[in-house]
Amino acid sequence: MGSLAEQWVDEEKSAGAGVSVALNATAIPTKAFHLAHEHFTTHKHPGALQGLVVAIDDLEGFAHQVRKYVWTAL
Repeated sequence: MGSLAEQWVDEEKSAGAGVSVALNATAIPTKAFHLAHEHFTTHKHPGALQGLVVAIDDLEGFAHQVRKYVWTAL
């Protein structure tokens, strides 16, 4: 973890970019992350840029449940 920033700057294959988005199931975009390569221009190797969109029917209820688990673990 301590060398991740160096790996990113040196454009090493061991470093890339990933984005995850959780949305209400009614707000699923038709396109997602298709312009990421325009913003992360230095990482061109296969698998360097990854994106994940998760559609959740009850996003608010899911968020409350996650908070409950997080607070329980603390």
